[in-house]
Amino acid sequence: MTWVPQNPFGVPARSVLDHAAFPLIARGSSRRDAEAAARGALELFGIAHTADRRYSDLSGGEGQRLM
Repeated sequence: MTWVPQNPFGVPARSVLDHAAFPLIARGSSRRDAEAAARGALELFGIAHTADRRYSDLSGGEGQRLM
C-alpha cells in the first residue's frame, strides 16, 4: 500500500510549473530544460492543464498529484 499525504504542502503563490521544475533546477538543469521536463511530468500525472495556475488554485486531488 502506498501512503499519500492528505494535506500536501506547496507554496501558495508559486505556479504548478515552478513546483515541478524546481527539483530539476536545483540539480543544475537550465530553466528551459527543467520546464520542458516538468511539463512532460505534469502530462504523465494528468495535470498539464494546470501548469500556469497557482498552487493555491488547485483542487485537493491536483495538489496531491503535483506533490
